[in-house]
Amino acid sequence: MSTPATVALALLVTALGAPVVAQAFSSGVDRVGVDDIDYALHRISVTESRGVRFHSSQDGNAQFILNARFDASEVELHCGWDDVLIVRSGYGVLEHGALVRGERAYTRGEWRARRIVEAEEVILKPGDLVRVPAGVAHAVHPLGDAPVIYLVVKNRSARPSTAGLCGA
Repeated sequence: MSTPATVALALLVTALGAPVVAQAFSSGVDRVGVDDIDYALHRISVTESRGVRFHSSQDGNAQFILNARFDASEVELHCGWDDVLIVRSGYGVLEHGALVRGERAYTRGEWRARRIVEAEEVILKPGDLVRVPAGVAHAVHPLGDAPVIYLVVKNRSARPSTAGLCGA
């Protein structure tokens, strides 16, 4: 249920044309609205940026990101986060696997690498939803001339990985 202050803020923001990003509710529910996503898509198309990061969840257990891949992403592997990708537009390939080469520490519990050894591939198309569990290396490559645009919900994993680099 909306409070009068929440309604007033929403009306003010609508009148000013500014986006509301990752609305938070007192019960701990987080929301990124379709208007916010559409605004982020517009920003990407105008600036040709790689994406927009919305605010993290109230409890710090989720992050919300809109990515636009005009070229291949770096290989990434994170030990404590599952990624859920929801493809909005374009086509791409998600490369994934357990073993990487040319790895380097990126942040605590997260790595970047040059390539995935014996990678498997998933074709991405609009409407697809794909989950990449913690500890699985992955990279996204667009197919064709248009970028692949997808939402990423990063959730703190219920089973953080302790295999491979994550055990180091």
